[in-house]
Amino acid sequence: MDSSDRKPRSSPTWPRPRWSARTRADRYTVVESTRAVAIASPTDGVSLVVGAYERHTEVAVARDGVYLFGTHGPSTAPADTAYFALAALQQAGAAGPDVDHLLVYGDDVTDQRLELVVEFVGVRRSPLDPFAHFGRRPSADPAELAAFGPVLGAALDAGL
Repeated sequence: MDSSDRKPRSSPTWPRPRWSARTRADRYTVVESTRAVAIASPTDGVSLVVGAYERHTEVAVARDGVYLFGTHGPSTAPADTAYFALAALQQAGAAGPDVDHLLVYGDDVTDQRLELVVEFVGVRRSPLDPFAHFGRRPSADPAELAAFGPVLGAALDAGL
């Protein structure tokens, strides 16, 4: 049997999430967190966005606000965080000196964890500001606000 004889496969039917019924949302989109934070990054130049969490690392690269590449890894060692960042830049066709913005978020953003990344890219790190796209600046610690990057980036990706 060749491929032309096969019936097309139907996509699986997924149950409608409970929150969907409560909010009367008729559709939703799943967005990987690395893509979402890249969308929430600045729209000028190359952004390297690092999510430093207690048990894993997330890295995304965007150019002019357009997602290029994202990855994540199970390690939290500073050398591995730098490795993930440089590998993501390479996959995106960029290098350390190309980075205009080094943005961070997560529950394990420390100088020790990000020291090598800062050294390689030559740019100071700053918290991701996902609220800039919405023209708002809540009065709270910027590091705490950066935690909303994945959610607000997903909302931007969905066109909300």
